[in-house]
Amino acid sequence: MKDLIKKISIGGYIAIAGGVLGLVAMIIALVSCSPEGFAIVQIPMIIIFSLLALILLVGAVVLSAWKGDGLLWNVLTTVMVLGAVVLLTFTLFNMIDGKQDVLGTVMFSDLEKGFAPAEFACYVGFASMIVYLVSIVVTLVGSFLRLAKKEAPAANEAAA
Repeated sequence: MKDLIKKISIGGYIAIAGGVLGLVAMIIALVSCSPEGFAIVQIPMIIIFSLLALILLVGAVVLSAWKGDGLLWNVLTTVMVLGAVVLLTFTLFNMIDGKQDVLGTVMFSDLEKGFAPAEFACYVGFASMIVYLVSIVVTLVGSFLRLAKKEAPAANEAAA
């Protein structure tokens, strides 16, 4: 286990940080749906997509550190990281779709101004969207870097 952790590079840690940010955004989204009457029907998909994205990112980093370099493993881990980015993007779209009514009535009209539960659901939901956006960007940055450190050539190969 310690050997596996030593093989993870900075790109792997950045990718996992993107997944953890997605988990934080999911928790913020759940909190934004807690006031009475402001729950959204997309919350099960938001939870599932966020957890799947985190699982894909952790799986890609562990697979990359465990199997090392190889065309098949590099393609598989790249597909896993890109799948996590797509899932986080779908989650952001679901948040926007679910919160569009409360965003419109609180931010762009005076219908719900001063009504504390609506303002809470609006602004905390908007904060969740921002954290999802940051999560997507961080995961994309991590996808451009190596997830695991390159293995050094063996001493016998270096002498030859």
